[in-house]
Amino acid sequence: MREFDLFGFAKFIENELGHSVEKAREEALEFGARLIEAEAKRAIGQYLYDWPQLAPATQADREHQGFPANEPLLRTGALRDSIGYTIIEKGVEAEIGSNDPIAVFQELGTTTIPARPFLSTAAAYWEKPIVAMTREMVGAAVAGESIEGEILHIAHKAFAGLASDAGAEYAQVIELDAAEITPMVATPGDPGNGKYVRELNTPVPIEIAYGGTCTAGKNEDMDMYAAVLADALRQGKRVSESVKFYIQFGSQETRDYCVRKGYLGVFHSSGVIVIEPSCGACINAGPGATSSPTQVVISAQNRNFPGRSGPGQMYLASPYTVAASAVAGYIVEYQPSEQLVSA
Repeated sequence: MREFDLFGFAKFIENELGHSVEKAREEALEFGARLIEAEAKRAIGQYLYDWPQLAPATQADREHQGFPANEPLLRTGALRDSIGYTIIEKGVEAEIGSNDPIAVFQELGTTTIPARPFLSTAAAYWEKPIVAMTREMVGAAVAGESIEGEILHIAHKAFAGLASDAGAEYAQVIELDAAEITPMVATPGDPGNGKYVRELNTPVPIEIAYGGTCTAGKNEDMDMYAAVLADALRQGKRVSESVKFYIQFGSQETRDYCVRKGYLGVFHSSGVIVIEPSCGACINAGPGATSSPTQVVISAQNRNFPGRSGPGQMYLASPYTVAASAVAGYIVEYQPSEQLVSA
């Protein structure tokens, strides 16, 4: 008869529980950092946390330069977009901040600029919810419950009850029927040139498809590229012979994620050219950029100003649309396990 090793079993439980708790702490730290980052970005352009109004001279100068007169800390959006977070030590320490020098002046104030803090106030705003969230997530791990489910539960609870005041007046009300929203692209020249794919006048052949950059090189973006390409392989299709499809990982962690998920095999089998993490086509550096004005590229990056990624014509689109277009050879919508729909 096999003996039951109580001490060995206790050690096993301790090890397994330790892994779960460690993961819960890591998830809670990153989720909390994202909350603070989002709150800091939300504050910019609004009057929150008792910020003083902009001086009349500042408002006049903003209007003269073509900006709204009274949106604090917001002109081009560069300060807002500079805010981000970095995990210093998993489960222990994260850093949320900005590398824009203007952030220091606005956060702390100067002899002429009153302080309009957005980082410290965002951290204070979320401090108690993050502490509670961490406690609940670690508790869920100890109880053997799903950490992902606990994150969703906490997110719902954090934003529960947020609503406009009764009788509030709105400058504009926009109603959208999600069933009528179809995939869009930004036509060459400006990200604001939005157009529905099915409203393109004629099929638009492409020579290059590019999936990558900080915008579209994340884990979830890789999920989308892989889903489209796996679907294509099941239908006996690969990347069109007339197209070079480049997928560039946004980080080494994302590359490792793709290895674990088995995506590299899908990419290679589909005819994708895989690029290691680095700066790339977004700044006209390396594969994915155009080399002549006649080339047409569809890219999942977020800017397509003239010359940004070479002299060619760049359309911006989602990872789904980029991958589907690479297979079709021209710009199309992606419809799972069905014929691709073009213009």
